[in-house]
Amino acid sequence: MRRRHLLGIVLAGSLALGLTSCTLGASPDRDTVTGSPASENSASASASSSATPSATATAGPEVTAAKSKFDGANTALAARNGSANDHDIVDSLVTAGFDKGAMQITPDTTSIGRGADSIEVSVLVGSTCLLGQFRGSTYVGDTAPVLGTGHCLIGNTRAIDW
Repeated sequence: MRRRHLLGIVLAGSLALGLTSCTLGASPDRDTVTGSPASENSASASASSSATPSATATAGPEVTAAKSKFDGANTALAARNGSANDHDIVDSLVTAGFDKGAMQITPDTTSIGRGADSIEVSVLVGSTCLLGQFRGSTYVGDTAPVLGTGHCLIGNTRAIDW
């Protein structure tokens, strides 16, 4: 439940920052937290990729192309494997041409060994983070500026060591 609330805050903040950065300039040290959707209705409304139009529209051609490839690979994976795990997601993105060294992913299990409600993945492209969230067969994607730490996700992420 806490993760759902946090994602709602982050997505609202990302949208607000994206709209604000169009006129005020982007903030490279803004914190971003990903988690489950704030509302079950908003999460289930789309089983395909969705993005903030302003975030993609202001991105350079490299980020726009990478975002399209990122969303395409993730949407296809969610459609064919509604229970994809962290390995499946990373392997799918590597097959699509993304570098593991630029990725972060949250664990697919909780601290007590249960399946995670959602899995978040990111790929750093320049100073932009491609963000994806898997919740069963639902995938949602977005972009955000890189954090001041040089990473895209905060909180518990797992080593991509395979």
